[in-house]
Amino acid sequence: MTRSEAGAEVAATSWQLEVFVCDTRGRPVVGAEVSIAEFADPSDYTPMMLTAESYRPVARSAGDGSCVMTVERPYCAVRARHVDGRESSNGLGGAEFAERGPVVLQMLSKVLAQGIVLGDGGQPVAGAEILRLRQAREDAEQLQIATSAEDGRFSFSAWQGWTYQLSARAGSRTSYERELTVPLDDPPALVELRLRGSIVISGTVRDEHGELASKVTVLAHAPQRSPASWQTFTMSGRFRLELPDCEPFEVEAMAHGHGSSELVRVLPSPDGEPTEIALQLRPMATITGQVVDPDGRPMPGAWVSVGVEDSALREPAPGAGGPRSRGDEAKFTAANGTFSLQVDPGASWTLTVIAAGSTGGRTVLEHVEPGTTGLHVVLGGIAATVHGSVARHDGRAVGPFDVRMEIAPEARQPFVDLPPEIRGSEFTLQTRTRSDSFRVLVVPKSPDLAPAEFGPFAAEGQTIGLAVTLQPWGELPVQVVTRDGWPAVGAKVWQRGSGSLSQTTDHRGRTTLTRCRPGEAVVEVSRAGVPASATIAQIQPGLNPELRVQLR
Repeated sequence: MTRSEAGAEVAATSWQLEVFVCDTRGRPVVGAEVSIAEFADPSDYTPMMLTAESYRPVARSAGDGSCVMTVERPYCAVRARHVDGRESSNGLGGAEFAERGPVVLQMLSKVLAQGIVLGDGGQPVAGAEILRLRQAREDAEQLQIATSAEDGRFSFSAWQGWTYQLSARAGSRTSYERELTVPLDDPPALVELRLRGSIVISGTVRDEHGELASKVTVLAHAPQRSPASWQTFTMSGRFRLELPDCEPFEVEAMAHGHGSSELVRVLPSPDGEPTEIALQLRPMATITGQVVDPDGRPMPGAWVSVGVEDSALREPAPGAGGPRSRGDEAKFTAANGTFSLQVDPGASWTLTVIAAGSTGGRTVLEHVEPGTTGLHVVLGGIAATVHGSVARHDGRAVGPFDVRMEIAPEARQPFVDLPPEIRGSEFTLQTRTRSDSFRVLVVPKSPDLAPAEFGPFAAEGQTIGLAVTLQPWGELPVQVVTRDGWPAVGAKVWQRGSGSLSQTTDHRGRTTLTRCRPGEAVVEVSRAGVPASATIAQIQPGLNPELRVQLR
């Protein structure tokens, strides 16, 4: 679209964007107020930062649920509200979406969610405080408090399709958080929160000489609920922790220069008395060394990291101790190539060294003892060389492109390679890192061509030749249906790992993914109140057959 200005043709600065407003069953909603918040770049779109003042009303939905609005900036967040209290989730629109059909806004209603608070014996608890928190990736609802009635029941207003974390508290008794997902159509189930009393753990922390330790942090956590942990700090070596009486806890102590104490598994005391335990600190083990090149010269700035062997991470038996994987994970070598890492003693560690100009090296250290372990690391030369030629699918000139190596996620180590040498349509890559798996990515700078990926390869001193043919992007039509086979309106569809924005299905449950890289793709679909699902599709250049995805 263009407009005339002083006799010259210039690019348009506004776009007509169509919006379709519907309910959870895909039926049109009439008379909804549609508002927009405009911005220049999609990275500026952060729902948590958008307030009511960010939006300005621009239209109302007609009898078929649609309306047309004028967008002045390339991107905008779109929202709809109805006088009956229904609201929509934010939709993303703008110039890039103007030709892809309407932005679908699915109106959600508030429903009455109910629960009951029970004591240890199953009896209702009156007067308990109910804590409610909405958990989501992009926006969160503030903490709210309700109170249980005489029969232990409580209720609160909840949005369809939202997930809440609920917990209850009455005096010294509390409950663990319970998750409640409000369905789109059926009323939510009655959620039960069971209160439990507290237990007290007290004891002492002593150093390796048997003396009471100072400046010690004591932590307790439930192995099955790792996010839930409690801690206290002691200057005298004596501590006291009050914990929920619900399941066994693991208790450990940490201090500067010392590893964690042996883990102590604590069971609730049957008589309700405080549980007394004694924790013993152990000094950290220190791994030192120097990294040199094949000629014996120190190598500053080398990446040195340690990882505990799988055998050291096994769950200790109840009541028994075991090493924890705490300590320094990685450092860079100093100007003279030296490094020093502190790790827990008693475990087996794998030391990985990577530096530009040399291959990486790995060393397994069995059962590192307290004290200092000295190492001398000599790194080698080139690990792998990749030569390639690049051509277009239509035989035209290739144009500029970039080449890079990417390490596979399962390799779990940093990746260092040298800048590529590109001469016309030919390129050479050399990697200095020994890796079990890496890929080569050719990225054309022409917007009509998709990147090409090759691999995985192993960097073990080999030379690899590649003939690369760059293909156009693919387009994948997608239809999403419910478990009953009805069109799923307002579902989010995106291609995993593509970095592109998600698309929203229309009133027919359809949308089209554009700029899809040819080859195997993972298409993910999500909808409010329904678990996300993933489907594998084979993408060809150009338009592909429609992919049908059924929600779980």
